[in-house]
Amino acid sequence: MADHILVVRGVRRVFGGVEALKGVDLDVVRGSVTGIIGPNGSGKTTLFQVISGMDRGATGSVMLDGREILGCRPYFVYQCGLARTFQLSRVFPQLTVLENLIVAARRHDRGARSRALELLERVKLEAYNEVLGSDLSYGQQRLVEFLRVLMSDPSVILASARPL
Repeated sequence: MADHILVVRGVRRVFGGVEALKGVDLDVVRGSVTGIIGPNGSGKTTLFQVISGMDRGATGSVMLDGREILGCRPYFVYQCGLARTFQLSRVFPQLTVLENLIVAARRHDRGARSRALELLERVKLEAYNEVLGSDLSYGQQRLVEFLRVLMSDPSVILASARPL
């Protein structure tokens, strides 16, 4: 039997009589890459909002590594090991690239600076570590946002793509 890190069962979300999510079931195997595809308006973002705790109005069940997280606050879900990106880049414009990464580290993480520098080196952005987030191209901002997710060493990453 597969080791499931994320299990979604019967998730339903209604907005003013419109059923955005209708009994969604999803199993994500630990260590796998799983894609959710569909046309605009099919509920992908709503599902991510529900799983990550950004939308706490759904019913059903969302289990992360055996722990029920449906209806929990985003910070708690993050502490449980789930991190996400958004459709539009969300870097802190007034912080440097390095600060944007360090802010995502878990509290009391003494190795955060060195890990952030390692991640920047991996993606060839080490020369940008003192550049403000507002001065980055959109592509660079997306990359910094994803590195920020990696800083928390999550067990699950929800990565949302910008619609075309």
